[in-house]
Amino acid sequence: LSGGSLIVGTDAYASGGILHLSGTGALTINGTLTLGYNSSIAWGQAGGSGEVNQTGGSATINTLTLTYGNLSTGKYFLRGGILNVGMVSKGNNAGIPNYGLFYFDGGILRASRTNTTNFINNGLDLLVGYGGAIIDTNGYDINLPFLRSDDPTRDGGLTKQGTGTLIISDADSTY
Repeated sequence: LSGGSLIVGTDAYASGGILHLSGTGALTINGTLTLGYNSSIAWGQAGGSGEVNQTGGSATINTLTLTYGNLSTGKYFLRGGILNVGMVSKGNNAGIPNYGLFYFDGGILRASRTNTTNFINNGLDLLVGYGGAIIDTNGYDINLPFLRSDDPTRDGGLTKQGTGTLIISDADSTY
């Protein structure tokens, strides 16, 4: 999506919808991406791979699932704009290997609900690049399993915004 809007499930109370990226593909967000209440975005089904590059605009997603299928790869690069999300998940694939990456490099990750157990599921790589990780709790209490620098020489740091509590569980985290 380059400019403009892509809206899936516009009724905030009754809508449901899933935007699937499968095979090998990419979604770039420079404008607005909105998935309504009880909606999600998922990709990488059955060995596929996909990535989202957000360089501006805003995306509102109830559940962001980075690896939906077996032997899949899903990556989200937050390089600008605002990502409003209730949960970021690796997906449940019954022990079959897959790979999920959430890469902070500028932009704001904003919580849309309290989630102190799995705002971002354990099992994803959570890396911070030069643009840094900006996390807005938006008045909610949220938990990250860990957060690590991609490269200490390019680390943009962690900035917490909002009045809620940000918990980083792993003592081995960079921050």
